[in-house]
Amino acid sequence: MLRFISRLFKIDYDSCKSCETLRQQLDIMNEQNKELMKTMISIVKPEIINPPATITDPLAMKPAAASWARRRAFLEERDRNAAQASSRAAKPDEIKLSIEALETELGVEEGAS
Repeated sequence: MLRFISRLFKIDYDSCKSCETLRQQLDIMNEQNKELMKTMISIVKPEIINPPATITDPLAMKPAAASWARRRAFLEERDRNAAQASSRAAKPDEIKLSIEALETELGVEEGAS
């Protein structure tokens, strides 16, 4: 009421310090409530998922199957590579000969090791 009368007579009305403190706290609480409401709405709101584009070409939907000739060629190539790798592997006799050659080259005696 005093505020209304002071505005009618154009008198400056100063509010007390506790009123200002309460007003600031009210503003802070209102802001927090707005943020909380936004968060709650975003949690409850269902997410809209767009379906993938449909394929109209039936040939594009067919799974890509490799022909038997391609598959056989791939398997033969893999077996060939495995056979070459195993043939390149050092045999135990070759390892023993190379160790003996290194011992003789370095002058190591058999009883020393």
